[in-house]
Amino acid sequence: MSEGPLARPSIPDEGEGSAPQRAPARKRSLTIQPDVDAAIVAHVGPGGYSKFVNEALIMALQARGIAESIADFERENGPLTEDDFAIARRRIAEADTELAAFLASRG
Repeated sequence: MSEGPLARPSIPDEGEGSAPQRAPARKRSLTIQPDVDAAIVAHVGPGGYSKFVNEALIMALQARGIAESIADFERENGPLTEDDFAIARRRIAEADTELAAFLASRG
């Protein structure tokens, strides 16, 4: 069901009972400010650092894509309305719930 300009895009079905295929992870070297590093370690403990950083990078890429989509929409249609923002707030709450369930399932 579509809800105007902020309708959720469809996600391809991987097929019943199948898990998505993942490419092998790539090692990268990056520089992180000491206070950011300490906050990550304090948040995830001794393990989970790479997983946390990977998830943060995914969210940053998604946020950039969303910002670009909004800018494109507003260039073509004018500013978003209060109704659009209400839909967005509801979708964000739903996404937060889905993300929490997903992360819990990954252990």
